[in-house]
Amino acid sequence: ARRGCQRDPRGDGVHLARTHLPLHQLRHGPPAPIRLSGQTQSARRRRGAGSRGALESMALLEINGVNLWVEKEGSGPAMVFVHEFGGDHRVWREQIDHFRDRYRCVAFNARGYPPSDLPDEAEAYGQDIAIADMLGVLDALNIDKAHFVGLSMGAYNVLRFALDHPDRVLSLTAASGGSGSYPA
Repeated sequence: ARRGCQRDPRGDGVHLARTHLPLHQLRHGPPAPIRLSGQTQSARRRRGAGSRGALESMALLEINGVNLWVEKEGSGPAMVFVHEFGGDHRVWREQIDHFRDRYRCVAFNARGYPPSDLPDEAEAYGQDIAIADMLGVLDALNIDKAHFVGLSMGAYNVLRFALDHPDRVLSLTAASGGSGSYPA
C-alpha cells in the first residue's frame, strides 16, 4: 500500500488513513511551486506562442493567519475557482485556459492543501473558516464581486459563500455539490 493509505479490510478498495495529504497528492505528490517569501510577491512566466497554461502570477498570501497558495491569470471580471476535496488549484487548468482572455481567473489551494499551510489544530478547519478564507482571498486581491465556480467540496463552499455574502457574488456555478448543512 502507498504511504498514507491502507487496504480496505473488506478488500473492496482503498481508504485513507489519517494523513495531511489529500488523495491526489498520495497519487502524484505535491505540486512543485516556487516557494515565495513575503505575502504578495509573484513569479511570472513568459507568455508566448506555445505557452498555453502559463501563469500570470502566483503567490502565498496570508489570509486569516495562514498562507494560502493563490494563482491568478487574465483580466476582466473576476472568476474564482474553488477545488474539490480530492484536488487542488491545478484541476481548473483547462477552464482557466478557456476563460483567461475574458475574465480575471483566480484559483487557490484551501488550507491543508500544499503549498498552502497545513495547520495542525483541528479548530483551524471547518466550513465557516473555508468561507472566511474565500472572503480573505477576494479582499487580498481587491475583488469586490466575482463569478464563482466550485466542484464538490468547492461547490458546497461557493453555495455557502453566496448565502453569507450575496453582495460579493455575480454568479455561481456549483457542480456535483457535496453534502452538508447548517447546524440545527
